[in-house]
Amino acid sequence: MTDLNLTREERRLAEDMSRLDRGNLLLFEAMVIVPALMFAGYGVLRADLVAVVTAVVALVFFKVWRTARDLRRLQTMRSLGCKLVEHERGA
Repeated sequence: MTDLNLTREERRLAEDMSRLDRGNLLLFEAMVIVPALMFAGYGVLRADLVAVVTAVVALVFFKVWRTARDLRRLQTMRSLGCKLVEHERGA
């Protein structure tokens, strides 16, 4: 087996991806989304515009934060994927 010559970032990303678990990922997402949705529901029931806007801002912030994190890792993910594809073609 040949060495893939992974960078430290690629190795760390591969290790992180290997530990991904559907339950943990869903739990993390739910811990942020469910309270914001409940707060928005409270705002709708009480006709409290501030609560609704706060919940929407929280959800938008969460999405922007997750997207920014994914974009920061995109180049490393692409590089890792290319190395794996090249390795499989050569094998």
